[in-house]
Amino acid sequence: MTTTTSRIQRIIQVMALILSLSFMAATANAQIISQFDFDSNPVTKASIGPNATSIGANATSSTGGVGGSNGLNAVNGDIAMTIASPASAVFNVSGIDISVDFKRKESVANFYTRGSNIDFGMNGGTLAAKFLVSDGGSGSVTINSGSVYTLPNDNLFHRYRMIYDDVAGRLTIYVDGTQVYSYQGTANRPLYNTGAGNLVIGLNMDGGNNNFPVLDNFLVAKPSTTLPVTLIDFNGMYHEKRVILNWKTANEKDFSRFVVERSADATRFASINTVAASGSDNATADYAVEDAHPISGRSYYRLKMIDIDGRFSYSNIIPLQTGGQGSVSIFPVPAKDKINITLPAGASGKYNLTLLDMSAKPLRTTTIEAGSAAMVFDLPGGLQPGAYILRVVNVQTGSAEVAKVSVF
Repeated sequence: MTTTTSRIQRIIQVMALILSLSFMAATANAQIISQFDFDSNPVTKASIGPNATSIGANATSSTGGVGGSNGLNAVNGDIAMTIASPASAVFNVSGIDISVDFKRKESVANFYTRGSNIDFGMNGGTLAAKFLVSDGGSGSVTINSGSVYTLPNDNLFHRYRMIYDDVAGRLTIYVDGTQVYSYQGTANRPLYNTGAGNLVIGLNMDGGNNNFPVLDNFLVAKPSTTLPVTLIDFNGMYHEKRVILNWKTANEKDFSRFVVERSADATRFASINTVAASGSDNATADYAVEDAHPISGRSYYRLKMIDIDGRFSYSNIIPLQTGGQGSVSIFPVPAKDKINITLPAGASGKYNLTLLDMSAKPLRTTTIEAGSAAMVFDLPGGLQPGAYILRVVNVQTGSAEVAKVSVF
């Protein structure tokens, strides 16, 4: 297990973005209010925090979630998972950090809704956040981001996150770890929770009545102020019999190190690597670590983030399934003008193939039928020698794999 080179880091980051095989980085465990992983039924049972009190009649856990896990499938009808009062009072916080993995199959879908007090989700295919904060007295004012981002309809999960830091008075929205919106309001203005009532997760979310998961890894936390470091993103993926973790931080002032921890049961963790802080006070910093000998089957990873004075907090836990990927193969290696594609045994239906450069820029896309005689991908002309990535997406299920392409 070794820290990879900067070139491999870039490859890993692109692969992690393509596959979306991870949770959004979150705050310390002590700050988590609610977490649902939807890995099994009943899906109303929370990993952390109160259980949901009701859900759409057909909603269920099914295969096809993030990272080889299960996800939440609406089947036919809205998800509308509700945490009713008085249990919903746990969400009466002054600041909030919401993250969720979502696969768009519709135009309207609310991730997190509490009446007219707060709403984060998609309307008309665009991402938006709208909520009430204190006006400094007994009333409230509205913060409304408006439409900030068009959600891709690409059969892939993407990670959507909003953070309202009431101390700073700042709203920030991220997609796949990249900031897409920021608003600076008045400092020390907490969320206005009067009359907020029930929490509804997945309101108006029916997945287009397709029978596969569209929601996964729902997490709500209080914005962390424990350490002088901001964990922007924490990704994990299984590739070529290894687990590869990478993460991004900002504001590492007076910060010491990361300890990478692994578990077989999500309860008992052991250290497997230590990575020194980069020391970038103001800039973002990227990290990548490889576990060359992962646990067979399901395993769990987290980061222990340690300050120079010994204070520490944890990231959220990333669940990963090993042994199930890498079944797409290509030849010849290296290639010159075309590559032949071999799909997993028993594969059926249509697959979208996209060639990307190492900055994730699409270069060519085509569709093939599994089992057809002509499973050949013609490389675009003028390619420079080097490494590229082939993304393979099952059109029906949305499951994705990647393979590295070498061109000479």
